[in-house]
Amino acid sequence: MYTSIQLTSSVRETFISHCIANKPMEACGFLLGCIEVTQIRITSFVPVANASRNPERQFSMNASDMIPVVLNNTFTIVGILHSHPNAAATPSSEDLSTTWYDIPSHWIVSLQQPTIEIAAYQYTHNYQSPNSFTETQTTKFPKKQAQYYPIPIILIEDE
Repeated sequence: MYTSIQLTSSVRETFISHCIANKPMEACGFLLGCIEVTQIRITSFVPVANASRNPERQFSMNASDMIPVVLNNTFTIVGILHSHPNAAATPSSEDLSTTWYDIPSHWIVSLQQPTIEIAAYQYTHNYQSPNSFTETQTTKFPKKQAQYYPIPIILIEDE
């Protein structure tokens, strides 16, 4: 488990501006940085266009936009960020069904007024085995149960 995340004011302002500029659609992107044992340090934000068919209620990213970020070996992806234009900064059931649970942190920026709320979480997926013989026959794959844990964000000065 990660115990905290360090975030600079300039990176915070960059991703907030991106989220506001995309409202009423959900905005998204990657947070880059480093991990030192149980602490994450954010050094930059890379915005990615929301390619969802329903961008007001969900986000997705085109592979062509993600590949340059994911395959770049000069930095580490330490977070994935998206906004909730009209909802709280807590994960929705759609958020918890992500296939990106291996990314160290998942960020949600709530643009509900009057205050912008930012929250970071670590997602884990636990597989449950079927409860009975009948469930085994009707289910080809184990059920996926998502859990999330908040990670405290520490705002630090720019260097």
